[in-house]
Amino acid sequence: MAAPWVLLVIFMAMICVGESEGEGPKTVSRLSSALLNSSGWKPNDNTYLVSSDGTFCAGFYNVTPNRYAFAVWYANDSDRTLAWMANLTSLVGANSSLTLQNAALSISDEHGAIVWRSKVTPNSKYAMDLILQDAGNMVFNQWESFKDFPTFNLLPTQDFTAGDVLQSRLANGTYGRDGNYYSLSLQKETSKLSLFYYRNKEEGREPKWYWQSEDSFPIATMTDSGYLNTSIISTGTPIMASDRGKMGILRRLTLNRDGNLRMYSRKRNPPSSSWVVVWEAILAHCKIHGACGENAVCKVNSAWKPICQCPPGFDPSPVDNRSCKPHNDIKELTNVTFVTLDYVNFEGWNSTQVQPTILQDCIDFCRTNTSCVGFAYNLDNGNCVYQFGKLINGYWSPEAHTRMYLKISASSEEAPNLFQGMLSVLENVCPMLVKISSPNDSDHTTEYIIIIWSFAGAELLCGVYFFYAFLRKYSKFRDMDRLLMSGILPSGGPKQFSYAELKAATNNFSNKLGEGGFGPVYRGVLGDQRQIAVKKLEGLHHGEKQFWAEVSIIGRIHHLNLVRMWGFCAEGEHRLLVYEYIPNGSLEKHLFKTEGATVMEWGVRYRIALGVARAIAYLHEECLEWVLHCDIKPENILVDANFCPKVSDFGLAKLVEKDCSLNVSKIRGTRGYLAPEWFQSNLITAKVDVYSFGMVLFEMVSGKRNLTDNEFYFPEWAFQKVVVEGKPEEVVDKRLNGIRENRSEMEAVRRVVKTALWCSQSRAEERPSMGKVAKMLDGSIEIEDPPKPSLFEDAGGSLQSLFQDTGGGSQLPSYSGMNTSITRSGLSRF
Repeated sequence: MAAPWVLLVIFMAMICVGESEGEGPKTVSRLSSALLNSSGWKPNDNTYLVSSDGTFCAGFYNVTPNRYAFAVWYANDSDRTLAWMANLTSLVGANSSLTLQNAALSISDEHGAIVWRSKVTPNSKYAMDLILQDAGNMVFNQWESFKDFPTFNLLPTQDFTAGDVLQSRLANGTYGRDGNYYSLSLQKETSKLSLFYYRNKEEGREPKWYWQSEDSFPIATMTDSGYLNTSIISTGTPIMASDRGKMGILRRLTLNRDGNLRMYSRKRNPPSSSWVVVWEAILAHCKIHGACGENAVCKVNSAWKPICQCPPGFDPSPVDNRSCKPHNDIKELTNVTFVTLDYVNFEGWNSTQVQPTILQDCIDFCRTNTSCVGFAYNLDNGNCVYQFGKLINGYWSPEAHTRMYLKISASSEEAPNLFQGMLSVLENVCPMLVKISSPNDSDHTTEYIIIIWSFAGAELLCGVYFFYAFLRKYSKFRDMDRLLMSGILPSGGPKQFSYAELKAATNNFSNKLGEGGFGPVYRGVLGDQRQIAVKKLEGLHHGEKQFWAEVSIIGRIHHLNLVRMWGFCAEGEHRLLVYEYIPNGSLEKHLFKTEGATVMEWGVRYRIALGVARAIAYLHEECLEWVLHCDIKPENILVDANFCPKVSDFGLAKLVEKDCSLNVSKIRGTRGYLAPEWFQSNLITAKVDVYSFGMVLFEMVSGKRNLTDNEFYFPEWAFQKVVVEGKPEEVVDKRLNGIRENRSEMEAVRRVVKTALWCSQSRAEERPSMGKVAKMLDGSIEIEDPPKPSLFEDAGGSLQSLFQDTGGGSQLPSYSGMNTSITRSGLSRF
């Protein structure tokens, strides 16, 4: 019986050592104070401290060649990912040691100088042994690494209190203090988690926060299930993992080198499994302070990675490729001009905002002030924000409703401008010509001509005034530049491919993945070895409109649970969209399959349902534009290698600006998932997606199509079994073994079914919003018993046939004669 334990100890020792050389490694469960008092613990001792469950190792960690830090790392991780470090700012050599001096742990370098020292814990009634706990906490007497010395990770069960600080890692392997770095702290005044950016000390700049949590945390603690403080009722966007609740998972909340706070997950075994990002604080990476250096503008490339570009009048810095230097010193110039940068935001070392004024006044002030390096002009309210000193934290984003006026040397005005788009075109989009024909009568008096010109001039002025007011009021026309200028989309947007490129990438469109609503989808490989899925749009009556909507909108949408579009092709008659390739295919293939012994587990189904709900809520409530999907079904939900859901196929999506409506003349969607209002000439709101999602929830619980019986309506049956009879086990997929005996999983089933019943109410105003649905699923709010849903009928007879189909999910044809209005408004009890 002892053989497996011996093998485990040997295996854990090898994982702790990694690539260390020398005599065989030695692993111990604790280190006594006698050893630390005598010779100390040295890097070349080849001794490692291991937690009792084998998850963590501690010892001298080889950060860079021949330079060490005393650290804790994950033992069952082939990459030996760090969990904690003691000597953050000074790495030591192979002849250094960890010793016990004056009741405190101390690390001395090869010269005998102390580079790190723990707090003194003199109380002798506690055991004087150094122990590594299963949670990764290093304990010596009354000193704990979790409580007294947090570094860059927050691990499960570790309390993070006001005054604690996490620091980001620097390029040389150390953490914080020297050079630019980031920190996370819990503010005493607001009890909110805040990220700060620290610049070089010699610049004398105070740190500034650039992100704050929406919720307040008296004490922040991450749980094993992937929550941050489950006892707190979230008032904003909660901090939780996308795989929340999954068992057998290691987690860590890490402040990364790029200044973003991310939550990572990985399986406990095997060691080769990789860490996956399951939550991150800032999705728009360019908004992280310090993403680029001075005078540079941050943009995201096609791989959604930040890149730094120089505006006109500036060149890349020879010292730092993230910064730019001006051609000339502005203070010494007498001949300056202003270059416009659309959708660009900068911060100066000092900024002054003035109330709406004439643009020329802003230009004149900045031109005459030698300290002014430019100003940002707000396109919504007309404010000018003058920037003084150096320009920092520059980024390009369509969300930045500003135009930056950058002061440069007049000799640099002709330099290429990568940040000038449609805004400058809109100023002259409608040139107005007035032609006055001579009157037929021969009395061409001066008086008559003056009257005509007066009327024409007044009409011209009124037209210009109303046109300007129109552009000011409806900011949506600023999006025209991304539609009309799509051929020269900025580098932050989707890439434009040639038809020849995509033909070669797909091997002449030979590997067909399936048939979508607007045409076939093919698998391909780009030149950089990225796998892609190419949607070939064919036979569209409104193909152009759908095509440009996808390119301009989805190309700018980024969410963990939405399929990402990488590019497009608009060449001649060819219209193609290039998406990331999702290897596991659609949810339908895994949920309804009858062959094979593997059945999708309940935990995976629950995680997929929650991810899809958040993705649809993002489309409905968090995008700048309102995006409807109109065809939520398992075929349009893809799952990646980790079974993370990705909502796809926005070919049927409708883009409608806030507070506006759009008339459509045909039903859009799939049998079995269509909301009643499609057939009742009612207003079409976001609640049609809620209804479709509710039907998908029923299918995920039961594991079978809701369109299987001509006399059977799934929501009514589920209501009878769960709400009336209190028997949720009769609704659950019969293939899920053991779930009926698991109380917590059956409670989750009950919650999902009740949520689905609310979503499938026949009256749209009775359905919750998708943001509410996501909170109902994750347990943030209590769910009342829903009313009984019923199948509707129209005045002309039963519409049940539109819900019944033996094939399961066939596409509906267009029904002309229906004039249905899509709108974002509408009353709702939610």
